[in-house]
Amino acid sequence: AIYAQFHLDFDDITAVVGGRYIQTELESSIVDSVDSSGNKILNTGSNDYSDFLPSLNVTYTLSEDTLMRFAAAKVMRRADFDELSPALSIDNSLVTGTQGSYQLEPYRVTQYDLSVEHYFGDGGLLSAAIFYKDVNSFTQTDSSCLADSSTISGQNTTQWNNICLLDTAGQSQSDIVNATQDQGLAYVDAQKAAGQTGIVIDTDVNGGSGEVRGLELGYQQQFSFLPGIWAGLGVNANYTYADSEQPDGNPLLNISKHTANTQVYWEGEEVQLRLAYNWRDRYLDDQSTKRVQTVGALGYNVFNQNDPSADNYDPTVGNSYREDRGQLDFSVSWDINENFTVVANAVNLTGEPIVYTTELDSIWAYSEADRRYTVGVRAKF
Repeated sequence: AIYAQFHLDFDDITAVVGGRYIQTELESSIVDSVDSSGNKILNTGSNDYSDFLPSLNVTYTLSEDTLMRFAAAKVMRRADFDELSPALSIDNSLVTGTQGSYQLEPYRVTQYDLSVEHYFGDGGLLSAAIFYKDVNSFTQTDSSCLADSSTISGQNTTQWNNICLLDTAGQSQSDIVNATQDQGLAYVDAQKAAGQTGIVIDTDVNGGSGEVRGLELGYQQQFSFLPGIWAGLGVNANYTYADSEQPDGNPLLNISKHTANTQVYWEGEEVQLRLAYNWRDRYLDDQSTKRVQTVGALGYNVFNQNDPSADNYDPTVGNSYREDRGQLDFSVSWDINENFTVVANAVNLTGEPIVYTTELDSIWAYSEADRRYTVGVRAKF
């Protein structure tokens, strides 16, 4: 990687201009087989690419206490190692599996931000920002039905609703077709005997492009003007609105339209208390959830996700959403001396559950999330 950066000053305007050039050479190998002499035969793939990532940050001083900032940049993030490995991993039930791909391109984003910040009092801040992000080659999950005669005989068909069905015995296919509730276990057992069941394999692939636009509002203040111990009180709060869209009309993964966070704290010479509430709106968690593989906006058992010209095309099939959720946390710390601090945390005080729903808003998974309490000691020397 090569990086250059320049600082520019023009009275009330300062700017930082830079750029980074990155050359990536990737090689991934797995053991494909072992020959008669016991030597490992490797299956090796490579993927080379380069990126130029310019950035610009401009600050304009509107007044002594108020700043306007503009930022533009291209950023990238490489896939994790487990996503790049082509190794095939199949669960013990021989029903599902995962496989990475060395051909994955990095996650690339071109982003723009414009903000205004007003500072006041002792650490007080009011801020507002608008942003736009053009997302390219983000990672999503693609599922296929793998025919594997060496393992199908041991499939656990009690999980029949997660087993994919083949159009042709012993022939892998890209479409995922599952048995219906009416067909059930007996039907899948018969299909297995005929060699027409497969293993659902999830593979990480680049999902094309998408856009995110929105605004952020922030407020923070320490009430140092209050008398006595009350001067240690403070508050932080922020709100984010984000509207995202993929080319197929789905929102981007893991992005809530509304997010809000509030923290009230008190800081003394030895003791610090914090109460935080974090809330986020419903968001798309996964686009290929096996438990809802047959559910989309058009209803049940609509499987066409690949041909926009088809009458039954439905890009929402398999969508799983995590419902809106707020979490209340509390923490306290006590500085015993300059070397040791006792810390206690209480997480999810209200015991909020985690709820997953389909495109049709029906609940398919409900997870209890208990309160969690931890106590620890930090030491520094």
